[in-house]
Parts: sequence; C-alpha cells; structure tokens
Amino acid sequence: MKTKLLYASPFLPMKSGISDYSEIMIYGLKNYFDVSLLTDNYRPENSGLYEDFDVKVYNRDKIDFDSFDHILYNAGNSGDFHLYIYDCALKHPGFIILHDLALYYLTLEYYRGRPDYYSKLYKIAGLKGFFELKQQLKKGKELLHCGPDIAAGAPLNKELLLNSRGVIVHSEYSKNKLSEAFDGLKLLKIDHPHRILTHRRNGSDYLEEKYGIKKEDVILASFGHIWPTKLNHLVCAAVKRINSEEGKKVYYVMLGGGDYIDDQLDSHIIKAGYVDRNIYDDILDRSDIVFNLRYPNMGETSGSLVQALSRGKACFVTDDGWFSELPGNRVIKMDKNATENDIYEKLIYLLKNPLELEDISDSALRYINSRPGLDEDCRNICDFLNKNRNFFPGREEKQRF
Repeated sequence: MKTKLLYASPFLPMKSGISDYSEIMIYGLKNYFDVSLLTDNYRPENSGLYEDFDVKVYNRDKIDFDSFDHILYNAGNSGDFHLYIYDCALKHPGFIILHDLALYYLTLEYYRGRPDYYSKLYKIAGLKGFFELKQQLKKGKELLHCGPDIAAGAPLNKELLLNSRGVIVHSEYSKNKLSEAFDGLKLLKIDHPHRILTHRRNGSDYLEEKYGIKKEDVILASFGHIWPTKLNHLVCAAVKRINSEEGKKVYYVMLGGGDYIDDQLDSHIIKAGYVDRNIYDDILDRSDIVFNLRYPNMGETSGSLVQALSRGKACFVTDDGWFSELPGNRVIKMDKNATENDIYEKLIYLLKNPLELEDISDSALRYINSRPGLDEDCRNICDFLNKNRNFFPGREEKQRF
C-alpha cells in the first residue's frame, strides 16, 4: 500500500510558476504516494485534479493531518499564494519544497498587522538582519516595498525551515547556502521538472493574428512576471537600438504581469500579459531567443527557463545563483553587471551568426534530455521523505547569509 501524502501548493488559476510546477510534480508523485491536495479557498481550474486526487481546502474542510504519512509544502516568496502554507506548516510540520531561498515578502505578509510583528521579525531575522530592517524603517520605507537587495540580506526563512522535517531545493547554490546557515537541516536537491508538450493549436498563429508578427520575423521573448529584477528594461533598450540602427527589425514579446516598462512599449516591444497555456506554447515555439535575466536574485530557479530549454531555445541568463550552474555552452550567460550595450552587442553577434545560435539551441535540448527524469526525481523524494519522516524540528541556526 502506498503511503499517504498531503501536497500543499497553489494551482492554476493562481498565476504562479509554482502552479505549473505542481501540476507536473503531483502526477510523478502519484506513482509513489496516495496523494491528496491542499489548496487555499478557491477552485483549481483543472477539473481533472478532482478526478485524480482528493482536493482539500485549508480552513474550510475538516482535515485529519495525523492521518497522512507525509506533508509536502511548496514555499515561494509571495503572500498572494503561500500564506495558508506558511500557517499550516507552522502548525503541522512537514517537508518543504523551497522555490525561493528568501521568504522575505511571505514572512512579512504573514505577520503584518499582528501585535508581535516586530518581535517576530527580530527573532527570525536575528540582530544583524533586524538592524538593517530598522534602518529601512528610519528612512521611512515600508518593509514590504523594499527591494530584493534587502530581501536577500534578510531572507526571513528561518522560522519555516527550522520547523520542517526536511527541505527540497533545485540548485546546489541553495543547498550550499542552507547547509552553511542551518545546522543539521535535512536537504535534498533535485532538478526542476519541465512540462512535456502534448497539444498544439492547429492552423493558427497567435502572434500573427493579434500583433501582425510574420513567421519570418525575429522574436525575442520573456516569460514570467515583469519586474525590475528581471532586467526587462535592458532588453527593451537593446531592442530599440537594434530597430533604429539595423535594417531588419526584431520584436520583443513579454508574457506576464507588471507595469514597470510600460513606457517602453511600442509596435515592436509588446506586453502580452497572462495568456492560457496553448497561447503560451505558441509564443514559446515562435521565439528565436528567450531572455531570463535576473539580478539580484533570491535563490530562485526558473520553471519558464527550464521549459524554454526543453523546447531547444537559445536563452540569455544572468551568471548568478542557480543560473551559474547551467553549462555555459547551453545558455548565453551575461555578467550580473551587464549593460544595455552588452546585451545589444551579444544580440547583434548572434543574429548575424545564426549557425552559432542554432548550436546553442541544440545544446540546450541535449542538456535538458540528459537530466534525470521526473520519475527518478519523485523516487528520490519518496526515499527522502521516508528516511526522515521521524525527524522532528528543533535544529539550531549557525549563521545568517
């Protein structure tokens, strides 16, 4: 008989990469566990989840947490999707899939408005981290509005991780950081899974239909939230320069929310917003180059990047954190201090050397196909959970990072 697993995560229509991640992962885990799903108070849009799993709603359904052999929580750095997970994980310790090394914004959202807000922050951030937060407050800044440099310096992940039985990460970077920071923390590193394409829209082309982009046009694309740390503004500037100086124009299409580059939009710099999965796949298939720059990072991996590599796309990344672990001949690595001119020059070179661009694309696909598959990763998760199921919280922090 399979052991019982309660799997807590956002699912679509929650607009989080973790929603996509979990719809891949739960079907792999289903081979090893009797899986039930734990959601917040909404209805997942994939009706098949109700046919394949027992779906429970936190703080609405009566749940016997002790009846599960394991609880697996997906923790990301957003209060919009993970507040119920933070609450449940403190009350019912289990294992954490840590998608972002820093849980700064999630933790602030969880304790904001409570009378013990600042005492909790002091306990979680420590003396050094709390001092930096106080400095921000003295400058009149709202802590939730502080940038990623502050969030990375005071990751606020201590409480959740020390209350877990073990943590699963997707990079050596995160694994090493956590090993240095916490004494005795049980850790497993697995690769980030990718979705296998099983459907295509027939006889239609979204970009041509909506924006008039022809099949022979060059398309650059970004997938995911449009945010200053994603450095979309540098790509916009490089594209504008190319289109003003070169004979052949290129398009830059951004999928996701966020308005910080709205003043850069024009006929060739397009914000497509959130789209359904079929259209997402259409645009990814049409893309010649994908940008997944981000700095500073907070220890995250990128499901959209893994998905792009699995389709053989040449991808620009920032040489930092998990992205540094990607083989250099599989992606196009840019220094974390790269400028608009650096991106412009690299783009011009690749567009004028299509065979080299094709080699990078082929290498990306070979790299993804060489990684362990979903079944092997889920088997490793099963072994990890069974091995540490009786390991109770109570570890000590060694140092902050």
